[in-house]
Amino acid sequence: MALCLLAVGAATVGRAQRTSTTADSRNRHALPPLSTETLAETKAKSPAEPVSRRSSDVPPPVRLLADEDYAPALDTLLAHAERSIDVTMFSCVLPQDAKASHPVRKILDRLIERATAGVQVRVVFDHGIPLSRQKPGDEPPSDQGARYLADHGIAVRWDEDARTTHTKSLVLDGHWCVIGSTNWSYSALCKNREQSVVIDSVQLASDLTTHFTALWSIASPVK
Repeated sequence: MALCLLAVGAATVGRAQRTSTTADSRNRHALPPLSTETLAETKAKSPAEPVSRRSSDVPPPVRLLADEDYAPALDTLLAHAERSIDVTMFSCVLPQDAKASHPVRKILDRLIERATAGVQVRVVFDHGIPLSRQKPGDEPPSDQGARYLADHGIAVRWDEDARTTHTKSLVLDGHWCVIGSTNWSYSALCKNREQSVVIDSVQLASDLTTHFTALWSIASPVK
């Protein structure tokens, strides 16, 4: 009898561990529930009152997005943006025949969807080929992606000739920041070892926006 009870107990633990592992695998890509305001802003509105928001509803201030975690987490952030999205991206490689399921096109389509919903979307890409040296037939690496966005009404610009814009960053709604090594390409999103972070910080967002605004002012509209 004792042996039977031990066997049943071991089987139950085994099932529980497998269930937990499966749940962890399913939840690995999902960001916590997002909010349009930070916890600090909530506290500032009512400093004398306790914050009623449950701890499970408050996103962590910093989260690592490694390898394939980046694309689904970014999609969640973009889908929840309500006011603004500023993108600075070194490389955006969209094949001419990219289907709707292509990982880069999915990001671009989400930007278009948010812009259609009234969110201000601005994008700066590195041109790759200095405009002063561009010859007929030369296409920047991000040309297809830039023109795809521009054709759908997104404000897109090329950086200036003098410097390479190697940045890969986004600022959303004045507090969500995404920074790291991940370009928008199939290789970066699906094959490479990449690391980016999402940071909930009004101050960092402000600093990044200052840099973005300076770059935007000297960048050239995609035509």
